[in-house]
Amino acid sequence: MKWKYSILLFLLIVVPLSSSFGAGEKLGFKLVTSGIKSLSGSFNDSTAMSDYLDPGMSYGIGIIHQISNYYAVEVNIDIGWMSVKKSQREDSSKEPVFFFPRISFSNLISFPVGRMIPYTILGVSIVPWKFTQDGPGGEATLFEGEKFQKMSFGLHGGLGLELRLTEWFSIYGEGAFHYLLCRDEFFFGKDFTEQGILRFGGGIILYPFSQ
Repeated sequence: MKWKYSILLFLLIVVPLSSSFGAGEKLGFKLVTSGIKSLSGSFNDSTAMSDYLDPGMSYGIGIIHQISNYYAVEVNIDIGWMSVKKSQREDSSKEPVFFFPRISFSNLISFPVGRMIPYTILGVSIVPWKFTQDGPGGEATLFEGEKFQKMSFGLHGGLGLELRLTEWFSIYGEGAFHYLLCRDEFFFGKDFTEQGILRFGGGIILYPFSQ
């Protein structure tokens, strides 16, 4: 149900953007595939999250509204997960994961040089994360009788490079650090902390609407 509302929000943003362009503005649609890796934070008092999880993958779509040659805003929806390391699993027949979907809102500041466009990324995200019992679609694991899941906010920043091959088609790559504000001592105890996650990947951007 949460993802139905997310898709509705996504569409509500696309429609007004596409109908309110000024001169020089562009609306782009993004497809992205990324690797994700835990960099900081702890799972419990004796295990760092980077020692608990293997690196994983994330897949997403987004829209980017280029307001000028130097500034753009974007909204992305992506789904990613990292599997619990085999040495940390209680049941070897299952594959528990840290499920990490996001709705992110970012500001992009660009420094165009011809067709090459380096840019910085700064934004916030909404993350309905959970630890699952088996696979990304599995039920949430339990922590002292409570589901090990939460809707958290996150902050992110990073760098990217877009290569504009034509007026309507680009390829790009970027890397960003995401800081997930997921600590909740009441539900998960004091040893499960905020999490730092590295995201690195790329994809394509289509610009079907522009002035």
